[in-house]
Formats: sequence, C-alpha cells, structure tokens
Amino acid sequence: MMMNNLPDMPDLRILLIKLRHHGDMLLTTPVINSLRQAWPQAQIDVLLYEETRDMLAAHPAIGTIYGIDRKWKQLGTLKHLQKEWQLLCALRAQHYHLVINLADQWRSAIVTRFTGAPVRIGFAFNKRNTAFWRFCHTALAPVTNHNALHTVEQNLSILSPLSVVPQPAVTMAYRSEDWENARQKLAQTGVGDDYIVIQPTSRWFFKCWDEGKMAQTITALQQDGHTVVLTAGPG
Repeated sequence: MMMNNLPDMPDLRILLIKLRHHGDMLLTTPVINSLRQAWPQAQIDVLLYEETRDMLAAHPAIGTIYGIDRKWKQLGTLKHLQKEWQLLCALRAQHYHLVINLADQWRSAIVTRFTGAPVRIGFAFNKRNTAFWRFCHTALAPVTNHNALHTVEQNLSILSPLSVVPQPAVTMAYRSEDWENARQKLAQTGVGDDYIVIQPTSRWFFKCWDEGKMAQTITALQQDGHTVVLTAGPG
C-alpha cells in the first residue's frame, strides 16, 4: 500500500524510532537522509537509547533527539514509570504526522501508537505477527527477503509504503568541537598529520579479530614507518 498523503509542508513532523546499539544507529542514517530528501522542510526527530545519542547528535537533518535512559530502572518503579510517562507525553505533544518504527520491541510499538500520528509504519516481523502489533501501526513493510539484505537495505525497505527514493549512503556527522578535541589529543601525544587509526576492540567478542594477528598487523605497519593510533570506546 502506497501512501501519498504527506505533503511537503513546513510543519510536517516525522519521528524515527530505533532502540539498539551504537553501530545500528549509524545504519539508520540512510533512512533519515531519504526522509530529508523527500521532505526538505520537515521536522525529523529521533527516539533512541540515551547511550547511543552521540552517534546522531551532529546529524544536520535531525531536529530533536529523545532518549530512553536504561538507567531509569535504577530509580525505582514509581520514578521509572514517571520518566516513561513524561517521554510519552512529550512525544505525543509533537503531533507527528509520520512515525517510522525501525525497532522490534513492544515498547517501540506502544510509543508509536501513543504518538497519535496518522501514519505509523513498522516492520511485519514474524515474531510480532499479532493483532496488537498491527494495531500499533497503520502499515507494515514486509521482511520476507531481509536475510538476503544488508542492514542498510533492511532499514530502507521500511520506506516501501511511501513514495520515497532510497538514499543508501551512510553518513557520520561531527561537531566542530569533536574535530578540535581529536586534534588536541593527537597533538598532546606528538602525532602528526599522517597516521593510521585502528580500533581493535568491540563490545562483542565475536566481532574481534584474533589478538595475535591484530598485533602482527600493527607491528608490520609500524615497521613500515607508519604511525598507528589505537582507539576504543566505552561499554
């Protein structure tokens, strides 16, 4: 089902939902870019897990980022529920015209429905083949060929109910202070303009290369005269 009832008006408001890890947030940028290309004047907001905010914080197409802080659980039941309710109310107050729910959690479906947006698109996940999931969305994009698609292509397929041309490029945006902070750190350690960045770690061990091979690669690069900068992230 194609939906063409979303005019390009200055007050068109769109919410994109993705509740996952840091890398997953980066892979949502093609969807964001596609929406911006289709509706240049629209307000595009994002709902994500708070710890992944930095991945999209500088994206020029995003208006407001709303975060779900998983530390809310540590506040006790009452305060946790208050935080959840405040978030729901804040989102509903935006009067979104379109919600794109890339997530598969029940929480994301409830948020999607609670926004009151007239157009609410999610995925027809097999594990969510229920009346309630359908009730929370006005359209569901098929996932039948997702196993054969890259994550970027999977995400972009949610736009199938819309007349939106997919923009597959993944974009990472930075603030000027991000670049300045990096330059200062490099200068403090005596690193010049030419260097190779290697991030040998991941929060998921199955994504990490063999330590011995990684060490051999770094040593070989250094022996060839290259400056190697190692990076790592929290978590």
